[in-house]
Amino acid sequence: MILNTKQFQDAANKILLAVSADKTNTANVELEAKDNVLFLRTTNKEFYVGIRFDLQSEETFRAVVDANLFLNLISSITSEEFEIVVNDN
Repeated sequence: MILNTKQFQDAANKILLAVSADKTNTANVELEAKDNVLFLRTTNKEFYVGIRFDLQSEETFRAVVDANLFLNLISSITSEEFEIVVNDN
């Protein structure tokens, strides 16, 4: 799936602020694509942040990744668009 970098970085920065407040550094981010929508979610049982992105094509997958690592990688992207590819697990 190809995503607009600026739009995704804006959302990632909002989640990164919430994750940074968690001193345990154990936060994860769930990426879930259903039909033509990508959901980006995180929680630490005190807060919940969820952001929805409309996609150009139908996608189906679910992945849970380390929040700090993933969100910091997203913030370093400099191209106009980027692609997320899920292979097997």
